[in-house]
Amino acid sequence: MNPRLEQRQRLDQRLQQKLAPRMIQAMEILHLGLDDLEDRVQQELEKNVALERVEPRDGSADGDGAGRPGDHDQRYRPRVSEESHEARAAMFAQAPGRLESPSEDLHSQWSLVECPPADAALGAFLIDNLDGHGFLCEPSGALAAAATATSGRTVTAADVDRVQDQMVRELEPVGIAARNREQSLRLQLERIPSRLMPTALKADAIRAVAASLDDLERNRLPKLARELRLPLARMQEIRDIVVKLDPSPLAQLNRESARPVRPDAYIVYDADQDRYVVALARGTQPALRVAPAYEKMAASKETPVEARAMIQEGIKKAKWVIDAIDQRATTLRRVLDEVVSLQRDWLDKGKGYLHPMPMTDVAGRIGVAISTVSRAVAGKWVATPQGVVEIRRFFSGGTPGPDGRPLAWDAVRRMIAEMVATEDKRKPFSDQAMARDLAARGVEIARRTVVKYREALGIPSSRLRRRHGDRPS
Repeated sequence: MNPRLEQRQRLDQRLQQKLAPRMIQAMEILHLGLDDLEDRVQQELEKNVALERVEPRDGSADGDGAGRPGDHDQRYRPRVSEESHEARAAMFAQAPGRLESPSEDLHSQWSLVECPPADAALGAFLIDNLDGHGFLCEPSGALAAAATATSGRTVTAADVDRVQDQMVRELEPVGIAARNREQSLRLQLERIPSRLMPTALKADAIRAVAASLDDLERNRLPKLARELRLPLARMQEIRDIVVKLDPSPLAQLNRESARPVRPDAYIVYDADQDRYVVALARGTQPALRVAPAYEKMAASKETPVEARAMIQEGIKKAKWVIDAIDQRATTLRRVLDEVVSLQRDWLDKGKGYLHPMPMTDVAGRIGVAISTVSRAVAGKWVATPQGVVEIRRFFSGGTPGPDGRPLAWDAVRRMIAEMVATEDKRKPFSDQAMARDLAARGVEIARRTVVKYREALGIPSSRLRRRHGDRPS
């Protein structure tokens, strides 16, 4: 038999997983934070006439985030003290409105500066060309050529220098529009009032920044002291001042214009029952329903067949949205109930008392997949007696503690911070020394782990922490 004509059977077994649109939508909505959820609800309302928002009755839109009228489940309405309600209301009242972006802020400031129209236009152009730190790094000639091409009028390098000089004098924070970090720090030093910094010390600090900013930042003070012929104690005093200056002025504007965090939920203390309870924030479960008028049209035989089919499709999708939002609220509450159950010490005492709480354990306790828990907490925040924190923060591993019980990494970081706070600054602890000290306390972690947590805490290396010229206390 010709091998080419031979008949063969082959079983090709493949596993294909296709998610239904309804499931995809539910996962997307579960992942959304409060602001994004509000945007998504608005989009759904605009594209689906069968979905409508229910105007809340008096008292029905409480801060616990309960959903549609009539759907309040009394088992989940926490009894909290009046103080808790007042505190929650105060947090809402203190939430700032929309703030300007850094660029808008600088343009707004510049619009108030008195200067010729040509200089005003050039200044606005230069603001748009600041780098990520707020510096004007490009050479004046290149900026002049770009401004000429953009405006259609001749701009010279001298024009750029003149306007840049006015910008550094007029714009806030100090250091914006400087040519580089060195000039920015010098400008900040010059603006320090004499009552806060003696003139001679200010002059020495400006000299040190100009001589070698790198040596100053890297704590190579003996070398710099010899070059400038200054006492080592004086150099230490200068460094203490310089490290408090802002190396990135634009970052200060970014911090000021950052979008305020809106918590998706609150964990409040119920004094009557001596326990913590979860309350979902207003908007976590928007009051939505299927529009009654369209339900009637879908059920009426007088509605044309094609129109009825379209309406029924809209009703089906409206119910999907409502169910997905309900599921989001339920999952978020169940996750936070586990936080309340497992993290009582942290809620009572705060930093350093977080217990290990792997996400897999929580998923098992509430009977969902770990991916569901991950989506439920992604980008969401909760207001607690210890402040507003990202929910994901509660999910951490740990290491065996001195008593054999698990010790959360948050507690290990607190131990490192305490060691640094109490060390002799003339001979600060090395990372290896801190690892040995932790081991002596029964906490076995590697030196590289100490480095990781030290850096996460924003603590510099031992070389940068070392103080020069200080007398023993």
